[in-house]
Amino acid sequence: MLLKRRQRELIQKKVPEQIAPTHLSPGQPLVSVVIPCFNYGRFVVGAIDSVLSQTLKNVEIIVVDGGSTDLTTIERLKVLKRPRTTINFREGKHLVGDNRNFGIETAKGRYICCLDADDTLDPTYLEKSGFLFGDLSI
Repeated sequence: MLLKRRQRELIQKKVPEQIAPTHLSPGQPLVSVVIPCFNYGRFVVGAIDSVLSQTLKNVEIIVVDGGSTDLTTIERLKVLKRPRTTINFREGKHLVGDNRNFGIETAKGRYICCLDADDTLDPTYLEKSGFLFGDLSI
């Protein structure tokens, strides 16, 4: 009994600190969606469009091409014009994690969502995620 009481006391003292979200700066997106792309030109437009179709509109999209060798991918990304979307081309071959980290470094959003170029999001995914995080500015 003594050990259990002591354990309860320790657990009660370890209350997680509550962090209140700060206000967004003017023009700052709530969510940055980072999409690494390497030879996935045939899929990446669908991934981008799924983000643009979100019910939560305060997002930025960062696509990072890590040295694609497929000319179709490069040409598709060069002419791609979508709102709130930035395309970054990196010299040389880079692994997917390195491209994702590069995108995260340039992100301006309060939250980061990583999305593979061959995946899509359901239309309410980001809104529901923001609600679960308790962000009141949604």
